[in-house]
This record gives sequence, structure tokens and C-alpha cells, in this order.
Amino acid sequence: MPDEMLQPYRIEGNVLQLGEGASVSFEYPIKAVISFGEVLVVLVLAPIGGPIYNQNVFGVSRQGHILWQVPGFDWQKGDSPYMDIHKDKDGKLVWLGNYRCSNIFLDPLSGRFIREEFSH
Repeated sequence: MPDEMLQPYRIEGNVLQLGEGASVSFEYPIKAVISFGEVLVVLVLAPIGGPIYNQNVFGVSRQGHILWQVPGFDWQKGDSPYMDIHKDKDGKLVWLGNYRCSNIFLDPLSGRFIREEFSH
């Protein structure tokens, strides 16, 4: 179904308001949301100077269920949260980038890891 025919959503600080009264609350404010049909990929701001929070991207159903959370990776030492998310050039994967130049591509529906690329 095209995104424009799906229930709209709204960001209110750390709450994602979904259609029909459903909502999802996160521990920290929401920075961005990307729609992949029935799944919304949510980037949550990691706290600056606070606890390490590297698993700050989630897949959420439009009914308000958290379907997946990006896993921690062995290479992800120290504080290395994701700073940005985008659709890949084909619009099928979600790209996650962090300030350590590591780019992760995930299946937005399942959260399954597809590949990693490093940029300079």
C-alpha cells in the first residue's frame, strides 16, 4: 500500500503518535522517522554525555508494536550511536550512519543485518 494511504504519524518529543490512538514512547527524544509501508523506522537521539546508547534505532508497526531494535555490534566500542537514517538508493533497505564512519544496512521489516560499509 502506498505510504500516502496509510495512517499518518506524528512525533511529539519522545512519543510516536500513530493512527487510531496508538502510540509508542521511547526513553529519549525521536530525531527521525522513515516509513517503509507498514513499518516505521525510528531514530532516537542518544544522550550526550549520558549513558552509552548505541542501539538507538527501532522498527515499529503502525499498530504501535516495537518489532525490532538495532543490535549492538562487536566493532561498536564505546559511545557510537547512530546519528542519521535514510532509505538506500533503491528504497528497500534502511541505512544507519554513525560518527565513526560505519554505515549499516538493515532490512527495515525485520531489522536483519544486511551489510556494513565504512566511509572516510
